[in-house]
Amino acid sequence: MSRTLGSALVCCSLLTALASHSLGQEARPRPNEAEAKIEAALEQPAKFEFVDQPLADVIEQLTQRHKIAIQLDNKALVDAGLGSDTPTTAHVEGVTLRSALKLVLNQLDLTYVVRDEVLMITTKTEAENIQVFKIYPVRDLVASQNEFRSPPAPDAVNGETIHGEDYLELIELITTTIQPTSWDEGTGPGQIEEYRHSHALAFSQTAEVHEEIAALLAALRQARHKQLVAAKLLDKAAKKQPPADPASTMKLKVYRLGGQSQMSGGGGAGGGFFAVAADALAGDKTAGDKAAGAGAAQQPAQQQPAAQQPPAQQPAANPAAPPAAAPATVGRDPTSTAGSSPPVATMPDAEQFDRWAKELAEMLPEIVAPESWEPEGKGFVRAAPGGLVVRQTDAAHRKIAQLLGALLPEYTDPYSSTGEYEASVRLAVPGPQLDWPQEAEPGPNANEAAIEKALGAKLDLAFVDAPLSDVIDFIRQRTQLDVHVDSRALADAGLGMDTPITRRLVGLSLRAALRLMLDEMDLTYVIRNEVLMITSKTESENMLVYKVYPVFDLVVRPPDAPQSGAAVDYQSLVEVLTANIAPTTWDEVGGPGAVQPFANAGVLVISQTTQVHEEIVGYLRALREVGADQK
Repeated sequence: MSRTLGSALVCCSLLTALASHSLGQEARPRPNEAEAKIEAALEQPAKFEFVDQPLADVIEQLTQRHKIAIQLDNKALVDAGLGSDTPTTAHVEGVTLRSALKLVLNQLDLTYVVRDEVLMITTKTEAENIQVFKIYPVRDLVASQNEFRSPPAPDAVNGETIHGEDYLELIELITTTIQPTSWDEGTGPGQIEEYRHSHALAFSQTAEVHEEIAALLAALRQARHKQLVAAKLLDKAAKKQPPADPASTMKLKVYRLGGQSQMSGGGGAGGGFFAVAADALAGDKTAGDKAAGAGAAQQPAQQQPAAQQPPAQQPAANPAAPPAAAPATVGRDPTSTAGSSPPVATMPDAEQFDRWAKELAEMLPEIVAPESWEPEGKGFVRAAPGGLVVRQTDAAHRKIAQLLGALLPEYTDPYSSTGEYEASVRLAVPGPQLDWPQEAEPGPNANEAAIEKALGAKLDLAFVDAPLSDVIDFIRQRTQLDVHVDSRALADAGLGMDTPITRRLVGLSLRAALRLMLDEMDLTYVIRNEVLMITSKTESENMLVYKVYPVFDLVVRPPDAPQSGAAVDYQSLVEVLTANIAPTTWDEVGGPGAVQPFANAGVLVISQTTQVHEEIVGYLRALREVGADQK
């Protein structure tokens, strides 16, 4: 990564945090003084050293150490068969109080909520019944017009551009990413409503879900901000380069009018039959307005009743018209009196299409960007059998297509709002970039970054029938990591700390070594609550982690690419990822993982296990390397 771009991206976290506060992006209502104190304490470092101590004693020590009010929900604990004397064992150090509480309480199927100015320890079942109402400002995330989207299409009635807000995309993202079964549509109690007058979303959810919502919205803003910074730096670098030769920005296109192509049944922009008034092209080169009414009654002549067919030897009304045997006029039968018969449509032959192609080749340089054609300019047009070969800029090609659409009513304009063309986005990115932000959001904190670094380090190990506890201790000593074992998950899988392991591994990363050792026991690892957790593969599917991946450079149509089709293509990237990375783990085939594009930030939001996320990071990096190498 370049030094300039790297330095700019390092500052993104601070800038985004400051912007968040300055724009008032925090949820309402804000916590009162006591609740704010608790929230601040939850981010402080914590140290737990308890061996079979009563839960009440543990709570008292934490209260004294962190200077906050902590209470037990005695009724909920009794209903769950627990009490203040429930023995608690924990060894946690170097993580935040928030993570430490989750690690310890999860063993007892407990959790915490901030309520009535205290930190309440309760059961997970009871916590689901405690709904908290909060309102989140989301105007910056729902605006229909932004740098990552194509400009809104003009209104079909009055031609005005509509600038709206797309709440549905954000709502679907949240409800499919964050505890999907907790929402009312998934039989849960959680609710979400849009409130357009305040440009906000209102949520009724548990405290735990609110934590995840706030983190997801912050991650979306962070990823969007980083990509905007990267794009602006690329734009500045491009402007410093010498101007490109105009010929290099021109593209060669073939426009088929008909003629020979009609033999293959082609149509639209790729060829086919178009019935038009002959004088629209043969007589007046400059206007094209004579063809404004052309195209009515486009039915082939041979389908008309015999009484309406023109005489076989009827002379052409225009000198440029084709022979009488293949008339190319659109109008009334010249032998009938005015108003006595309906219009007659006839089929131009190949000769007529060739004649029109030659006339268009003379007309276009006079009408479309006259100064850009040869000999003074770099553009050229050549008549070909049944069509045109044109070299011009994208802007000129669009005008040509529009002109053909006016002259030939059945011509499909690939640049029109009703065709397949979609206008380019405002953020110009020339394809995959190695300097593009690649770190998924939320980024790792200090403990998580240390775990990821240790997983990549080389490690030699050799065990013969060693109990799992000895292997874990060895890894702790060699890496200085806080490794935890999900004892409940292992017990459910019929395993324990005495399960024997035999392995000899030399020169492998810790990541590879863990996979080899744990896989044969149907175990895996996850990074959760700032520690490396050993758990069962089944339980890991309940510990999905969502990540926001900045992928705009991989999905946007580069400015120098053919200007056709979608301006941004997320679907192709989604299909590549889900087909090649753990294909049986995605929701479309009954798995737990999910991927959702969010166009307003140029990202993919992916919920998956830790190991699948590791594969995704490597795959996206490879796509950027391949794309950059071929520029």
